Amino acid sequence: EENIARDDNEIIEKNFNKDTILLDNASFKNCNFSQCNILFSGVLNLSLDSCTFNNCSWNFCGDALNTLNYLSLLKNKLGSDSKRMFDNLIEKL
Repeated sequence: EENIARDDNEIIEKNFNKDTILLDNASFKNCNFSQCNILFSGVLNLSLDSCTFNNCSWNFCGDALNTLNYLSLLKNKLGSDSKRMFDNLIEKL
């Protein structure tokens, strides 16, 4: 298993298989990811253009994980208003 960490790189037409990929600060175009461990910490400058993901695991850390934990907390604590709020949030994406 290869560990791939990129810093402001553009990766074009690469096939990744069973690799650990850090998405932050990277641009991926026409790449294929198969059985990879995908890591995202919420750092901007991420681009995924025409990429495919097959049987990958997605893991969030840092700011991305904090945001997901906060949204989960809101969802569980807002009662009946939470479904409408989350539907509106997803619709805006």
